[in-house]
Amino acid sequence: MIYKEKFAPIIDIDAYIASEKEKIKSYEKDELMKIQEEKTRILGGLEEEKREIDTQIESAQRDLLALEEDVTRALNQRDEILGNLESDHVRLKEENEILENQIKYFHESESALLSELGYYERAYDFEEFEKFKNELDKIRDKKKDLLKLDIDDPGSAIYRKGNWNLTCPLTKPNRSKKSCPKRHL
Repeated sequence: MIYKEKFAPIIDIDAYIASEKEKIKSYEKDELMKIQEEKTRILGGLEEEKREIDTQIESAQRDLLALEEDVTRALNQRDEILGNLESDHVRLKEENEILENQIKYFHESESALLSELGYYERAYDFEEFEKFKNELDKIRDKKKDLLKLDIDDPGSAIYRKGNWNLTCPLTKPNRSKKSCPKRHL
């Protein structure tokens, strides 16, 4: 009897196989449910992570678009500033040329005027006569200043007292008006 009880499930082999199959199916069903639950839990977590990543991507794309707009705006401003600088550069270059020409003309006309009035500035190449040259330069500067004064100013280098009459000869000042030609009057 002991053997009968011990080996009873084996004796009814079909019932034993059916019960073992049922246990296996129940075990597989439980495991499948556990796997499905784990899958659902993992997929839920992945979906949540995907939403977070999508949100981060959208935020990064918005930031990127804003940066691209800022860069475009900055490039446009830079181009505008460069254009303004280039036009200012051209304008200032032209103004500089005009001013340089005016300065050159002024120096040339001043030199021509002073040379007509008897002023000549000599260039000295002597290093040992530096003091002598400085004194001559001071005298020439004073001479320039005097030549630049008005002709009616008593302190000028050329002074005229009263009006000059150039129609009658100076050698015969006491002659009558008859001797002076009428066309000069």
